[in-house]
Amino acid sequence: MTTTLQLATPRLLLRPFEDRDRAPFGAMNANPVVMRYFPNLMTRKESDEADEAIDRYNLQLARDGFTMFALEDRTTAELVGILGAQTMRFEATVRDVVAITTPDNLASQNVMRKLGMLPRPELTFDHPLIAADHPRRQHVLYSLELNLCA
Repeated sequence: MTTTLQLATPRLLLRPFEDRDRAPFGAMNANPVVMRYFPNLMTRKESDEADEAIDRYNLQLARDGFTMFALEDRTTAELVGILGAQTMRFEATVRDVVAITTPDNLASQNVMRKLGMLPRPELTFDHPLIAADHPRRQHVLYSLELNLCA
């Protein structure tokens, strides 16, 4: 028996991606307003390849128990975003739960603070997967110390 993770608030539902999310996810990735804090706006071709990302997210969920999830508006059942956890694709030295964003993405930083995460200015870094001359290369890091009992 497989248990599917779903987290709900009165307004939002966090759930695994479904086939019905493919077209809206591709459209989000091609939307300049949605992508304003990302290094590049996706082309239509790149956006269409978002299908592959959804497949990777679902495989990661099955393999690791965590992934990026679809964020659904509970009133309309529309895909409104993406949220979750990923394995870092580059070396990280922090062992706590961390979140990263660009310095100008104040909305994301506000969410991090609401979650109890603290800014770590000493760990501000240039994202290794973004071109050296790109204006969104610098990232700020927030962390949340895990107090796990053995």
